Amino acid sequence: MDSLADIIKTFSPDDIRVFKTYINRQRRIRERKDYELFHFLLKNPSASQQEIIHAIYGKNNVEAYHGLRKYLTRQILQFIMVKQLQDDQSVASGIAGLLSLSRYLFGHKSFKTAWKYLKKAEDQALFYELYELLQQVYNLQIEFSHSPYAPDLKEIIDKHKLNKLNAEQDEKSAIAFGIIRERLGRYKHTGKNIQFEDIIRQIIESYDLELAIYSRPKLFYQVMSVFRSAIIAKKDYYSFEPFLLQYYQKFLVKTGFKPKDNEYKAGILYMIAQTLYRNKKFEEARKFSVQFKELLDQMPQVQSNDLLNKYYLLNSAISFFTGKINEAVELLQSVSSSASFTKNIPDMLNLKLNLGLYHLYRKEPHLANKVWMSVAHTNQWLEKVMGIEWVLKKDLLEMIVQYDMGNDDIALNKIRSIERTYDMIKDNEQYQRVLVYLQLCREIFINPETAKSKEFYDRVEVSFDWVPMQQEDLQAVMYYAWFKSQMTGDDRYEILQALIKVIV
Repeated sequence: MDSLADIIKTFSPDDIRVFKTYINRQRRIRERKDYELFHFLLKNPSASQQEIIHAIYGKNNVEAYHGLRKYLTRQILQFIMVKQLQDDQSVASGIAGLLSLSRYLFGHKSFKTAWKYLKKAEDQALFYELYELLQQVYNLQIEFSHSPYAPDLKEIIDKHKLNKLNAEQDEKSAIAFGIIRERLGRYKHTGKNIQFEDIIRQIIESYDLELAIYSRPKLFYQVMSVFRSAIIAKKDYYSFEPFLLQYYQKFLVKTGFKPKDNEYKAGILYMIAQTLYRNKKFEEARKFSVQFKELLDQMPQVQSNDLLNKYYLLNSAISFFTGKINEAVELLQSVSSSASFTKNIPDMLNLKLNLGLYHLYRKEPHLANKVWMSVAHTNQWLEKVMGIEWVLKKDLLEMIVQYDMGNDDIALNKIRSIERTYDMIKDNEQYQRVLVYLQLCREIFINPETAKSKEFYDRVEVSFDWVPMQQEDLQAVMYYAWFKSQMTGDDRYEILQALIKVIV
């Protein structure tokens, strides 16, 4: 694919609309070839260079095309830079802004105001432990230490040296986390159980980071996040739970969290609540979720918005699995139009997936289908944003919804589409049960009475590679409960609740 088209492909519908306005701002230019090129690449991302040139100029004009391409690239880069500045309201971006402002003021010899904002940047970077940015602050202070209103140069140099040690510690941490990710990746592909404590001990000792990790909330949160990423891939929440709780309690005893660390503490509380939820410990999960929400209420909105989305998604799921399906649906419907969701595409897509499943369990397939009709993206785009496993879950849901609506042929076509699309299912041991599930669903879709026979029931019992129910993936239980309802004729939500009670 053309590299410029690849950038354009990342634009959301809102980005496209705003950029078209941005690119057409110079109305005095009669022919906007840059607009034509943008529009053509948007519609034809796989076009060859020759096809693009012919579409824009109607003849072979390579030189003009390359000039136009460079101009459009500059336009796009400027647009992205402005958008990033508008979207990024983090502390780091604020400090970077203060640095830029200080440098601008130094250049215009407004020394008193320049030092005022540079000191403000220093205080914020120190408070939030942003040592790399703090190095830039001290470098700028040293550069203009000869100017009026400058503090003592020796004092600046001493702070620079101390901060350099902290910045180097951050660099070592980044390297250590990279090695941990690589090690965890190997476990993920081999299918072996992850020895969390062994891995963390080896890496932390190698890089002399134990003191840093147990004294700095940011590093503690980062290392737990790295391990959680491996858990999400392997779904090994069962072994992750005691590890996470043990290290959290250890950190609380050794260091604890201050108000400035609320962002990291909130992240840890969410990890714990979500892990307990995935392990079907719903009441314990709700308790940590309450702590999580109380902390979010104390944080600035810019920090809490995305985490607040996770709170709503988690709490609706807990309600769903504890017999409160109507509350789960109402909660998601009430927040679906909030700014925090509409601005966060992955969270909105997760909301739609969950809401579709809840409608399915309320026997409202038409409402579930309506939810998915509102997702105006291809599977290729969704896979890029959400990952292949998420798209597979969505496709399985669509398959079931079509069958529930009486569209047996469409449901069968969906099975064939899934089997063609996901080649990984054939090779990855983790997805072997999906293949079995699809084959059994095909038999039900062709002849629903088949599912009610003892022969079919016995075959189901030996078809799946069952794991202990306490360790069974919660989302897999959801899809299985619907399947079992086709065999027994019982209410699907009651079956799900019964399965959950057996587990807990």
